[in-house]
Amino acid sequence: MDHEPTEDYGVIRVASLVNGATKNISIQLGLDDYWDAVKAHKPKLPVACYGDLHVTPRSAYLADPRSFKVIGDTDLFDGQS
Repeated sequence: MDHEPTEDYGVIRVASLVNGATKNISIQLGLDDYWDAVKAHKPKLPVACYGDLHVTPRSAYLADPRSFKVIGDTDLFDGQS
């Protein structure tokens, strides 16, 4: 997870199966979605995101990400201030 204080986005990496092989997919998210991903990271909650997947032998990234969401724990943000 990467975020510079002067930027209005953050980058996460998500492990996923791509054509039968595990790849770490980089996704650049707006700050609201980025902070949701940060909060979901420690409890290892799954996430979903749509976009255009670009894969090379050494990297993978999701272009034009949309509809990012944390799957599962609906109480993820309860009690957070």
